[in-house]
Amino acid sequence: MITIQGINLEVTEALTEHVEYNVGKLSKYNTKNDLNFKVNLKVEAKDTFDVDVIVEGKSITGGAVGGDMYTTITRAFDNVESILARNKSKELSKRHEKIILTDTDE
Repeated sequence: MITIQGINLEVTEALTEHVEYNVGKLSKYNTKNDLNFKVNLKVEAKDTFDVDVIVEGKSITGGAVGGDMYTTITRAFDNVESILARNKSKELSKRHEKIILTDTDE
C-alpha cells in the first residue's frame, strides 16, 4: 500500500507515477508483502523540496532534500533501498550461520 501526502504541494499524476515506479524497484526486498509506504512530499522554500519515505512494515525512514522534486524522490528511495538491502543481507547471513553439531556418547 502506498500513501502519498503533499504538504504545500499538489500531488500530480506524474508525481504519483514516479513514486510508484520507485516503490516498484523495492519489490525485490519485499518477500512477505508486508511493506506499506507513506511518502510525504513537502515544499520547504521556493526551490527546496523535502521527501520522507516511511516503510511501516520494517520501521524504516529515508529522506532527502533537493532542488528538483523528481530527483529528491529518487534519492529518498535510494536511501530506503540501501537500508533494506543492508537488512536483507543481515537476514541472509543469519540463515547461513554455521551450525556446530556435537557428539554425545550415550
